Amino acid sequence: MAIADLIGTLVKREVEFVIVGGMAAILRGTPVNTFDLDVVYERSSENIERLLLALDELQVIAQPELFSRLVLTVSAEYGAVRGAAP
Repeated sequence: MAIADLIGTLVKREVEFVIVGGMAAILRGTPVNTFDLDVVYERSSENIERLLLALDELQVIAQPELFSRLVLTVSAEYGAVRGAAP
């Protein structure tokens, strides 16, 4: 799954989020080598509902009780996105 697919689904589902970390640096032109996407989402109940719909569409395995510290990992080996607590 491409990072563009992840971002596109979040945008399509109207999830309020910002990109942070290494990918944000790359988007700003910094020469950083990274393959992960760090996203911070707005924590209103409405936005979390939209995020859950987006994650379901992406077939993410997530545990809502861990949502305060959810980490998504894209696995090149499995071509999947996984949700897990750090």
